Amino acid sequence: MRRRTIRDLGTIAGVLVILLVLVSANTYFGLEQRRDKAIKFRKAIEAEKIAEGVDLMDWELFMATKGTIRKGATYVEELQKLDELPVNIVGYMVPINQFRNVDNFMLLPMPLDCYFCESPPMRDIIMIKMKPGEVVDLAEEPVLIGGQLHLNEGANQQFFYTIDYANLGPALEGEILTRKNITEEHRQHMRANDLQDVLSDEDKTGELIEGTDSPSD
Repeated sequence: MRRRTIRDLGTIAGVLVILLVLVSANTYFGLEQRRDKAIKFRKAIEAEKIAEGVDLMDWELFMATKGTIRKGATYVEELQKLDELPVNIVGYMVPINQFRNVDNFMLLPMPLDCYFCESPPMRDIIMIKMKPGEVVDLAEEPVLIGGQLHLNEGANQQFFYTIDYANLGPALEGEILTRKNITEEHRQHMRANDLQDVLSDEDKTGELIEGTDSPSD
């Protein structure tokens, strides 16, 4: 009787493991599909902006960066030539330590549900600093950022690049941005890292963001 019980428990455990693997695989591939779709959407917007005559940066220049936080970054020559110059770029907003009325955030080539869970490579992250006194809400849709590019050279830099004095607008002409949904998982990670959780209960669902201005071309 005991052997049969142990065997049955072993069978149940095996089934649970298989189900867990299947669920994890479905979640992973579902996330990959959403990312691929978001990247294609961004690239289509970029192509449209370039056709309109907007001088737009290519994410490939950032993705070619080599290095680590400890040792510092090595930039390709074409990116070095843009240091301290005004630039425009399309990307997705990701919070650093604030969720509402932020004056700084990260910009990435793809959206992330949770930065702490899905840590992207440093070369894919741009630190965005808004103009002094200006704050914005995080948006679900890709945005068009304009500002002054600064390459953070040297060792032990938190970010490889910063865009200062930034202004922000919808990447698509006439689009109304919706406030970014912040997952409970992300909020828990923020609290675990002793960062301020400023998201109130009524802000947990997406809503329209008013008064967004497009960057100058």
